Amino acid sequence: MLRKDPVLIGWTLTLLAAVTITAAFCCWYLTCSRQLQNLQREIVAINRNRAILQALGNECIEYSKNNPAINPILLKVGLKGKLDPSGSASPNLNAKQ
Repeated sequence: MLRKDPVLIGWTLTLLAAVTITAAFCCWYLTCSRQLQNLQREIVAINRNRAILQALGNECIEYSKNNPAINPILLKVGLKGKLDPSGSASPNLNAKQ
């Protein structure tokens, strides 16, 4: 039979509060872990797309060495620098690498 001892009731309530808080933190941790995994997947996809686009840009610049007709397009999208008066492309210092 449970005695009506105030110390025992206090310890029981403290234990109940600790268990409840621990369960809440566990749920919060699992939720944050899922969000982290989803963000990591998105980062991998973004980095993969960036690498693909960088390779495509490099191929376009190599293609423009033999076929200068593509230069206006490359200038418009910022893959090449602006043309200086001599007709050669100057490096675009504002472009992100």
